[in-house]
Amino acid sequence: PEPEPEMPPDGLGVQYIDNLVVRFDGSVAGNILRDVHTGTYDATINANSPTTGTDANHGDYVTLGTNWYNLANNFDGVLTNKFSMSFLFRPSNWGSNYGTLFGNWNGSGYWFGFMGNGYHVNMSGGSANPSTNTTGANGVWMIISTIWDGSVWKVYENTTQIGSNVSDSSIDFAKTWGIGVQYNSTGWRADGDLASLLVFDELIPIDELVLMHSEDAFRFPLDLHNWRTIYDFSTNYASTTGISIRTREELNSAGW
Repeated sequence: PEPEPEMPPDGLGVQYIDNLVVRFDGSVAGNILRDVHTGTYDATINANSPTTGTDANHGDYVTLGTNWYNLANNFDGVLTNKFSMSFLFRPSNWGSNYGTLFGNWNGSGYWFGFMGNGYHVNMSGGSANPSTNTTGANGVWMIISTIWDGSVWKVYENTTQIGSNVSDSSIDFAKTWGIGVQYNSTGWRADGDLASLLVFDELIPIDELVLMHSEDAFRFPLDLHNWRTIYDFSTNYASTTGISIRTREELNSAGW
């Protein structure tokens, strides 16, 4: 008889699945950058069609620059005083000013991204331009994260905090947000390749947050009792549809 398949370990992100708000992994459908978590925040390209690619280590990505993406919905009522955001990004305009990874423009700028050879966070009234101990460079994949606890922002390059804490006690999340641009302020862009973007409504330890960009980080949890049944279901589904199931969300969408 065939050997029983080994049960894969639960992905690190599974413990935070209820706190995951949106997850982009470079998947597109037409002119949409797909929110592969729930689809609530599918983001539409500003014009033309997505420029895409596949990296051997980081999987699918979309190229930001001339094109950017606007979220279908905002975070009003979803995010309050806990917020973790992380990008797996390869810049191509590192060193430029006002390189927005995520932002809004409604007469004044609310954004997070690059500023010169460092980073800038200004999501309501407080702002900072931390530029010390950065190692960013064009053509280099890096994980850029910001975490807000309702009082201060922390900015990280990979697992290293950049600069000091940024005081900021309130944020209006009821805005139209853009990925790769300050919404409606099209000159302030971050150019480069985006392979992954995660948003949580919880404070995620940075050493765990950076690991959640792995495509297996949100693999659905299994136990030995039902693993064989799910394995058979997934195998049959893949052979019938040509679609591989890798996450709990995909398993549920397939009708499990």
